[in-house]
Amino acid sequence: MELNAFKEMIWSLYPQGLAWSRERGILNGLNGSIAHELANVDARKERLISESDPRKTAELLTDWETDYGLPDACTPLAATFEGRRGALLSKICAHGAMTPAWYKKLANDLGYDVDVEEWRPFVCGLSQCGDQKYMLGNEDVRYVWSFRIYGERQTFFVAGTSRCGDPLGQWSDAAELICRITKLKPSHTKVFFYYEEAR
Repeated sequence: MELNAFKEMIWSLYPQGLAWSRERGILNGLNGSIAHELANVDARKERLISESDPRKTAELLTDWETDYGLPDACTPLAATFEGRRGALLSKICAHGAMTPAWYKKLANDLGYDVDVEEWRPFVCGLSQCGDQKYMLGNEDVRYVWSFRIYGERQTFFVAGTSRCGDPLGQWSDAAELICRITKLKPSHTKVFFYYEEAR
């Protein structure tokens, strides 16, 4: 509601008569102050609704991080506000199908360009010589997979979403990604990480 609507609402609660004049005076000033505070409370209520969505949170970001156990061993406190919100969203959405596509999306959400490859044993009649995705070995190679990480994660200051004090640019290695994947991978599998040039 607007400020004038609150003023009218307050005036409608008073009795009628000369003692309750709407002209300038102490009572009019008091009603203006009360209406101003009611308008502030109404605006805060609207902001609280927005804060209930972690994609839009600003004031309650610290509370959201506490609820999801951030920062943790894999996710140190980010230097930027958007980095903190991105880490929170990644943690909230980190429940999935555990497929290569899901792990790739997780890495992309963290800001990394990756390829995920599942290893398979060489099988006569099905595999071809020179195939890079196959490894010679026994059946246990089925439980091995790899991440190819292309370049470092780059984050930049973005007007409208970044905050005063955030760095203009930041480059970081994949330590957070490696920790998260190691914690989220199926326990019976082994994962290898390879660094490649940025593509």
